[in-house]
Amino acid sequence: MRTAKELIALLADYKAHVKGYENILTNAPYIIEVGAYTIGIDYEYKTMLEIVDFPVEFTESSKEKIVANCKFYSEVNGIKKPVEIKVWDKIEWYKGKIATLEFMVEHYSKITGVAL
Repeated sequence: MRTAKELIALLADYKAHVKGYENILTNAPYIIEVGAYTIGIDYEYKTMLEIVDFPVEFTESSKEKIVANCKFYSEVNGIKKPVEIKVWDKIEWYKGKIATLEFMVEHYSKITGVAL
């Protein structure tokens, strides 16, 4: 679990990251989520699930290959169910994370009475 100061630092990093991409066209504009995970690439260029602050960004062709060829499942009480692959524009993904962190920081202050 992260400290409040670590969350604030991550929030600042995300905001800087988004600002850096606002007026830039990029050939890797997608982040792919599967549940709480994002898809990454290992050293052999195979897909893997990971939880990281700055996930791998994919090109259009890579995104299409992953969506077409990768299937993920969760198993609860012996019942296997598919998990939806969600493709995000990377700026929208980061903006969502920023909104979540801003909410957490605001409510942390309200709950604890400690200004951050």
